[in-house]
Amino acid sequence: MNRKLKRTHVVLLVLAVVTAAAASSALKPSGAMATAPATVVQFKDAPLSAKLREIAGKVASRHGVAMEGLIAVAPTAGGPHFAGVFVGRNAAGDDVVAPYNADGMMGFVGVDRISGYGGVMVFPSAAGEGGEVRHVSLVGLAEPQVGTVTVELADGSTVQAELVRAGERGFQFFAYVADSSSRFPVAYQAYGASGDKMKSESVAGALVPPKS
Repeated sequence: MNRKLKRTHVVLLVLAVVTAAAASSALKPSGAMATAPATVVQFKDAPLSAKLREIAGKVASRHGVAMEGLIAVAPTAGGPHFAGVFVGRNAAGDDVVAPYNADGMMGFVGVDRISGYGGVMVFPSAAGEGGEVRHVSLVGLAEPQVGTVTVELADGSTVQAELVRAGERGFQFFAYVADSSSRFPVAYQAYGASGDKMKSESVAGALVPPKS
């Protein structure tokens, strides 16, 4: 099974389409909806493969990130072994993040990078074979002022992503995973604490089948 990891809103890896500007006048939808919970676990305790542990150690060393205190944020339903975000601190003492999947990870970047992308940055990851996507995850981080993140699914329903805090700067993280095509994420919205929409973005274009 082949997997590929993508990050939206990075110049060299732009894979999603912005569908609405930040600070939209739209408001958060009312009413109860299902929640997509996220799990925070210490790197040393996370059920990661030996391969990924080795890669993470090398990348952390290259970026000056201490392994002690490194954590993983991942979808509760799928567990940290498939996809998530590593959160740690660099030599300057600042929070840094690196998205990962079962086959590898990106390099660590400072959380301040998010400020240029409307307060939210997401990292879709798709797995499959034979030209078919069979497993999808959507993990991301949000600035402290983000109050709610919702994820639109292929079947037309919406789930609310649980926002969990990690690191020292108050940034929040969320994660969603699905194995059924009808439950694959197609877009997400971020709202401020007052309910004003901050960002709306499609991720459907980023979830293309991996090459065999």
